[in-house]
Amino acid sequence: MRISHRTEQALAALVLLGRQAPGGRVRLQDVAAALAVPHKVLESLLADLRLAGLIDSRRGPDGGHLLARPLAAIRVLEVVEAADGPLQIGEEPVATGDDGMAAARAMSGEWAQAIRAILERTTLEDVALRADSGAGKVDFSI
Repeated sequence: MRISHRTEQALAALVLLGRQAPGGRVRLQDVAAALAVPHKVLESLLADLRLAGLIDSRRGPDGGHLLARPLAAIRVLEVVEAADGPLQIGEEPVATGDDGMAAARAMSGEWAQAIRAILERTTLEDVALRADSGAGKVDFSI
């Protein structure tokens, strides 16, 4: 499975927002500059994250974006599905018969369940800690 570029951008943006002082809002242009993401791309992405209930946004001079919940309360699966839609990983029905294809399809379903379980138990706090340890390549600071 490959995480899409859009999901990577969403994870980076959410971790950046989560690292702000409580209640601190970050302007769109500051997030775009920090992540080197085009303004229009980020605007669309943040709109999807807002619709998914992951961020709160406000317009105006005191406006900006902030996490709707703490990093530890947001699951990576929520981010993946907000950015790219429902997760679908080789979840085809298992064909009848005793050929190798049926076995492969059955295993594919098991793999999909394992990946879903990992994404459900992994939080944005886990992502932030990994980035802090040097395992991540993105600098999430403003």
